[in-house]
Amino acid sequence: MNAEISRTFATLEAVLLRREVQRRFVPAFDAEVYDQDPAETWISGGCFILAPALVRLLGPKAELWAVCNSDDEQGHIEHSLVRYDDWCIDGTGIFSPLAMRQLWGKVFTGKPDSTYARLRLVSAGPAELWNTFGDHAIQSEALFVFLRSLTGNPVAALRRALEQCVDQGR
Repeated sequence: MNAEISRTFATLEAVLLRREVQRRFVPAFDAEVYDQDPAETWISGGCFILAPALVRLLGPKAELWAVCNSDDEQGHIEHSLVRYDDWCIDGTGIFSPLAMRQLWGKVFTGKPDSTYARLRLVSAGPAELWNTFGDHAIQSEALFVFLRSLTGNPVAALRRALEQCVDQGR
């Protein structure tokens, strides 16, 4: 992966891992979320708030996707993420589609590098996510505004790095 992409994501991740940011934007639907590793917050309920905000911030090349645990596209949504060209982006990092499937395959099977046969990455919209996780449009909008307003705007820097990498053909 491009070093500039990694650096800019690390800047965004540092903001997302701050407890006060997590407590402000991730609803207290599960008290356990706040007691776990801060990196887990954005994949343990906060993903459906973060992904729509990132899609809006990253612009027209970004799409809202989901990890589904089913053989068809109408399957149960386990996680939401952003698809940008050949990358999958969530609160824990930037991955290839295969690496994202392996990450979630490990979640389901407990085995490293598993791609779990029933796991699929599918295009989704906010309605599908919020039908699964509840409507959190207000939190997602608030997170969008907050991230956009940050000094140095780490998401804009990430978008520029992604666009540059795509334009250069990696």
